Amino acid sequence: MSITQGDQYRIPVLIRQGGQTITDELAEGVRIAIGTSVCTYPNGTLTYEDGLWYFPLTQKISYGLKPGKAQFQVQVKMNGNIVGTKIKEVEIDGSIIKGEW
Repeated sequence: MSITQGDQYRIPVLIRQGGQTITDELAEGVRIAIGTSVCTYPNGTLTYEDGLWYFPLTQKISYGLKPGKAQFQVQVKMNGNIVGTKIKEVEIDGSIIKGEW
């Protein structure tokens, strides 16, 4: 995955554990982080639709990411247990266009 500073869109994320897709019916809570921005479910801006979780990337978030690499991680709470994924890296491309639209 690659993000360019200034991008704004929903990032689809498939969460699976042991071959099972984690749905909004199975999860008590989900957190997805890109860099220092964390979106949460159910009490936040993270949404679930048709088998995918959606991280709402805004221009404010993408402009806050430094060119290079940003860390990405998921945490799921199910049956009172909290399990996190290994940290992945996301490519961040700079932009000569600055300022939110």
